[in-house]
Amino acid sequence: MNNFKNNFRIFILGFLSFTVSQVLLRLPLLKILNNLSSTILFATIRPLLYGAILAFSAGLFEESGRFIIKKLALKPYDCEISEPIIFGLGHSISEIVLILSPFFTGSTSWNFLSPIFFVERFLTTIVHIGLTIMVWNGFIKGERIKYLIYAIFAHFIIDFIIPIANLNGLNIITIESILAIFAILLLIYSIYSKKFYKRREN
Repeated sequence: MNNFKNNFRIFILGFLSFTVSQVLLRLPLLKILNNLSSTILFATIRPLLYGAILAFSAGLFEESGRFIIKKLALKPYDCEISEPIIFGLGHSISEIVLILSPFFTGSTSWNFLSPIFFVERFLTTIVHIGLTIMVWNGFIKGERIKYLIYAIFAHFIIDFIIPIANLNGLNIITIESILAIFAILLLIYSIYSKKFYKRREN
């Protein structure tokens, strides 16, 4: 029972990580900036650079959110690998709730949902778990800032797929295939990282 409570707490912290970093902080800030004529002009003239800034900001806010919660709410730093997995799952579920929120309020049709949507969310969940493990590895290995930077950069690269795809007219299958490659790489990284936690699980 105590283990269930602890895992549920970790899941909720992961859920709150995305909610606070994106819903309460980044997205409202972007909404303010996007209403400025200078931002609109910049996005029109330099769409790829603007897309890069958006991608970087997503990585910065989300990975910093994971980092802060791990540091302040999940001591001691030694843990089982199940901790970042559950945390990453909570983080991903929070993003899914945000995406589906218009459907719950009746603002749009449920016809939007398709097999591609579920595939994308599955791949994105693997990515969120892998990035969480990357941040956690920094704590486990005593190189917190180094691995935080790694996670921010990896997150940036993955999110930067979208503006590149839009400017080059890539279809959804190509985009999801690229996402799948990153998800597989992070899955391999996650499996490799298990050895850093093995001693703590025994």
